[in-house]
Formats: sequence, C-alpha cells, structure tokens
Amino acid sequence: MGRAECRRQERAERKQYNKETIRLRPDEIKKIRDKGEEDARRFDIDALLTSFAITMHDQYGFGQKRIMRALGYVDDMYTKIYQEELDITELKKRLREETGVIIK
Repeated sequence: MGRAECRRQERAERKQYNKETIRLRPDEIKKIRDKGEEDARRFDIDALLTSFAITMHDQYGFGQKRIMRALGYVDDMYTKIYQEELDITELKKRLREETGVIIK
C-alpha cells in the first residue's frame, strides 16, 4: 500500500471517528450536569411530599384540606431552609428535643 492510499484510509477513518464522536464545551457539560441535579432534586421533593401526603391520608384519615394545609406549611419551611432563613440543624435539634424523633 502506497503513501497516498495510506493517507486516504487514515482520512476515511478520521472522518468515521468524527461522525461517531460527540464533542461538548465545558459550559455545555455544566448545563447538562446542572439540569440533571435539578431534575434529581425535583424528583426527591416530589417523592417525599407524595409519600407524606399518602401517609397522612392512609394512616390518619386526612382529607384534601388538611393535607394541602400541611403540605403548604412544609413547602414554606422548605423554602426558608433553601433560602437559608432556617437552619436544618436547628430544626433537627428542636425535633429531637420536643418529640424524641431523630432524623439521620
């Protein structure tokens, strides 16, 4: 095989490799990662609130009004925690002291 033929084959291989390769800039990777983290956070919150609401209904017979009131309170508290107006460590301490429940 001559040099020209070798170069032609190398170009064809490079062309095929480039077709099969996905290239992303660092800012694109960060955007994808951030979206994945946000999606995971939303799923966790949805799962927790749904479990909480179903438990209130199944175990304690809560209806729509009481569940919505409790979920509103939880949502307000979560927002304050997220905005750092409330400290989760202090809330856990208060829960332990007032009820004996320890969240790990």
